Amino acid sequence: MVRAALSKGLCPRQLSCKGALQAVNGLTPALVLAEGAVVVTLLDALLGSGAAHRVGQRPNRVEPRAVKRRPKAHKLLRVPRLKARKRLESGRAA
Repeated sequence: MVRAALSKGLCPRQLSCKGALQAVNGLTPALVLAEGAVVVTLLDALLGSGAAHRVGQRPNRVEPRAVKRRPKAHKLLRVPRLKARKRLESGRAA
């Protein structure tokens, strides 16, 4: 993707990852069967196709790498589930 972006004078972040993956998946069968100069031609086509899939302006695309867990009212299950069920059925607290 970096080579495709730089060949078109773009920033790599302006290209679509999914579009690039679709281009690779589409040309893989042809690349497997190709020989000689055809491989170079197909790779050039792949770079051009990857650079053609651009994304628009995506403001506010910064997210923290953290997990926000909400507190639950239930305790953790610290015994096997079957044992906890038997406790509940017998009327004892879990």
